[in-house]
Amino acid sequence: MTIASGSTRRIAYVPETVFGTTPATPSFKTFRATGGGPRTNKTTGTSDEIQADRNVRDEYQLGQDVSGAYN
Repeated sequence: MTIASGSTRRIAYVPETVFGTTPATPSFKTFRATGGGPRTNKTTGTSDEIQADRNVRDEYQLGQDVSGAYN
């Protein structure tokens, strides 16, 4: 049986010759890091509706962005 492993990672990038355009034959360069990394930040809202059992009716996503840095 094959078991997936989530403990490894590889960070790589592709240099662009033209801003915003990935080359036709990208050559990945490995980026060495000692920690850090991107994190997602989710913004949510909740319904103002009042239920008989006093629970929140709904929680919904308003937006999401990414922030972070590599050491």
